[in-house]
Amino acid sequence: MKTPEHPVHQLHAKLFEAVFSDPVEAVCFFQAYLPDALTARIDWNTLVLKENSFIDEEFHGSESDILFQAKLKDMGEDIFLYVLFEHQSKPDKWVRFRLLKYMCRIWDASFKEFPKQKKLIPVLPAVFYQGNSRWNYSTQFSDLFHDTLKDVDFIPRFSHVLTDQSGFSNDEIRGSLKVRIAQLLMKAAFHGKIREIFSTLSALMSELPESGGIRYVRVFIRYIAATQERKMVEEFKKT
Repeated sequence: MKTPEHPVHQLHAKLFEAVFSDPVEAVCFFQAYLPDALTARIDWNTLVLKENSFIDEEFHGSESDILFQAKLKDMGEDIFLYVLFEHQSKPDKWVRFRLLKYMCRIWDASFKEFPKQKKLIPVLPAVFYQGNSRWNYSTQFSDLFHDTLKDVDFIPRFSHVLTDQSGFSNDEIRGSLKVRIAQLLMKAAFHGKIREIFSTLSALMSELPESGGIRYVRVFIRYIAATQERKMVEEFKKT
């Protein structure tokens, strides 16, 4: 039975997808949050969005996901970059288990697209988390097992990249202009503190172009209208 989608999560998910599904913005996000050694190996000019979702139906109310594919510079081989957007009140240690399932689904889908592939295409899993409390779980999949079993050969091993945005510090915000605005807006909506960052948001939004491609000014104003008081919407329209 499908779990009803949570309307609050859907507001955040739509903003997340509108910004982060844009390959140009996604490159800025990945370069800001992935390890430098890895970003240097990826040919970002080859980054493309894959139109798939891999999450379980029962988590449609608290999760969204985006998948990209790119080439590695040194090998010319493909790599998948998978971002799972977690919007829950507290961390969930079983995210790592779900990630493994989602990664297997990505590989299943890859065989449909590339039936003659001779090797699995590596998947880099990243979790973008918003919640009331800090992420306090390991990012290592093997840590889900008992300590006496973690080092045995048959235990799967991988770790995920974590972007923890449970706090409200502007220092945690990185990336391009649109990526930073989206992160700030989601933080403000989640914590109910938009007035504390009003001046910062206003300054950033004033730099947005009014035309060309997606009109992000409208995207952001609509999000503010759906998550904030009408008075705040009017104040942003004046900036």
